[in-house]
Amino acid sequence: MAQSIPPERDQDALDWARIFVGIVSLHPENYGLSSEQCSAFQARVDSYGALLLAATEPGTRTRVTVQLKNGARDSLRGAARQLIRIVDAFPATTDATRAALSMHVRDAVPTPIPAPATQPIVNIRGSGGGVARLLLRDRATPDKPAKPRGVLGALIATVLTAPGEPTPEFPTGSFQAIVTRTRHRLALPPDSAGKTLWVQARWINHRGMPGPASAISSVMVAA
Repeated sequence: MAQSIPPERDQDALDWARIFVGIVSLHPENYGLSSEQCSAFQARVDSYGALLLAATEPGTRTRVTVQLKNGARDSLRGAARQLIRIVDAFPATTDATRAALSMHVRDAVPTPIPAPATQPIVNIRGSGGGVARLLLRDRATPDKPAKPRGVLGALIATVLTAPGEPTPEFPTGSFQAIVTRTRHRLALPPDSAGKTLWVQARWINHRGMPGPASAISSVMVAA
């Protein structure tokens, strides 16, 4: 039977998480992750490490410290699985990358999974303060908040232009982020205020296969 990832045993899970975050934090963009995601996971790793120590040292081991350790472990495992799904679906991820991160290597002959057939709709619900708030819906079911069946998340591509410039081209395969929720706060560069933000998205399945591109949405970025 294949080993569970993250491992089941407390110390093994901590060791795996430390190695995983140590690797992906060096260049998060190479794994489809953001520096914020890595920092948040590092904080979980540090918290779990401290609670595990308290729950195993004879002088601090109590029912309370064990319960706190178990809660932190479950939280860490849930967060780890979320990051693993993102890395696994990232188009640039190879089997060598998965092996280096102690992730499961895909089957040599994987079960065919079709690419998403529908397009997302990108609603820009506001911008300013260094972020733009995105709301994604599926074109086939625009009134439902859920992602389509078999979809992991969306590839997000953005372009910033000076006011009045025409709609830019979005080359196939270009994107800046992969998101797994239908609501997303998109971080913007410091000099974005007053520029036009253009956004395009594609659904992506659990094997990293993208669907058709959405229509391009735009907004003037507020200060």
